[in-house]
Amino acid sequence: MPDITAHRAGTTLGTENSLQALAQSIAFGTPWAEIDVQLTADGMVVVFHDADLQRLTGDPRRVRDLAFSELPSLPGGNRIPLLSEFIARARGRIGLNIELKDYGDGPPLATHVAEVLQAQEFAAQALVCSFNPALTAVAKRTLPGLRVGLVQETASLPHEAFDFVSVAHHAIDNALVQEAHARGMTVHAWTVNDRERMRRLLAMDVDNVITDNPAMGMETLRAFGSLKPWHRAWLRWRA
Repeated sequence: MPDITAHRAGTTLGTENSLQALAQSIAFGTPWAEIDVQLTADGMVVVFHDADLQRLTGDPRRVRDLAFSELPSLPGGNRIPLLSEFIARARGRIGLNIELKDYGDGPPLATHVAEVLQAQEFAAQALVCSFNPALTAVAKRTLPGLRVGLVQETASLPHEAFDFVSVAHHAIDNALVQEAHARGMTVHAWTVNDRERMRRLLAMDVDNVITDNPAMGMETLRAFGSLKPWHRAWLRWRA
């Protein structure tokens, strides 16, 4: 059965990449949460998407130029969380798909994330991905059992071996899914907020659908699971 992932921990459920959103995604029974990580100036792995703080806090400074204690609060009084805090909340409740944001910290970020996962004994519940394959390679060398993936916007599959590919949903078709599966890779589709598009992707045998709206995603997945085989085949043919 395919899985649903809450994009940025579930942006329709709370401030993106916040512990609040994560708690709501867990409450809906979402199997996975996708989160974004980067390093602060003092080497702490924090969960935050943008390179700078402008969009969410009005502060134009960059995350990597500030110590963890200097980071401003998010809307609603939420604090920018540490990866270790996300792991503590997620353990045994939801898997974490951790995207390495390449804003100049590169290999040290990948190493730090792998070390946190190892220290917290959370690697079995985690995936690590990036647009930059060099970063996932560093993470994999640091923690050899780690499952890693490439994030991409195009339909061409990578030459390198990955456990999964995370592909912009508009680039996914039946041929891509079939080729990825033949090469031993699972396919994650991002970011899908339309119910009908989600149904068609599920019919293509996509393994994981990433959505801002995990409540809708879980509902759509349950409804898809009840479809007759001919209905699924018809949806696959239409995709």
